[in-house]
Amino acid sequence: IPSLIGDQLASSILGTIHLKELDLSFNKLKGVIPSKMTNCSVLQTLNLKENILSGTIPSLIDNLTELQSLNLKSNLLIGSIPGTMGDLMRLRELDLSFNELTGYIPVEMDTLTNLSVLRVPKLAGIFETSYDLCIFLPSLRNNTEYFIQSTPINCTFLGW
Repeated sequence: IPSLIGDQLASSILGTIHLKELDLSFNKLKGVIPSKMTNCSVLQTLNLKENILSGTIPSLIDNLTELQSLNLKSNLLIGSIPGTMGDLMRLRELDLSFNELTGYIPVEMDTLTNLSVLRVPKLAGIFETSYDLCIFLPSLRNNTEYFIQSTPINCTFLGW
């Protein structure tokens, strides 16, 4: 596997129209996540954790309408979590922890009612308490696994 995840690699991998799972974790991949990756509309699992990916999460991530699991843990991603992430209605697991993301969890993510695991980095000024997270994403209150980095957040103490 090359150390760069450029357009050539993305084109060759994603040329497989029926690709449902892509796991390139632990490969020392460098560079940005190519926007061409968002063209694979049948992709259900995308695992790019533990690489050296930089840049932002592509805003066209919402093109991955079948995506159920997205793992971008432990990269060098910057910027904010795109609001278009809220369009991934089938998403069950989202791990963005241990990146350099800033800002807030987009309110659009409140529509992700299938989400059962949410792991986010400690975002500047995001939540003062775990109570804030449980209030901010009301449709996600019944889910069992919330994490800020590796710290679990429990919403059950609110009686939901």
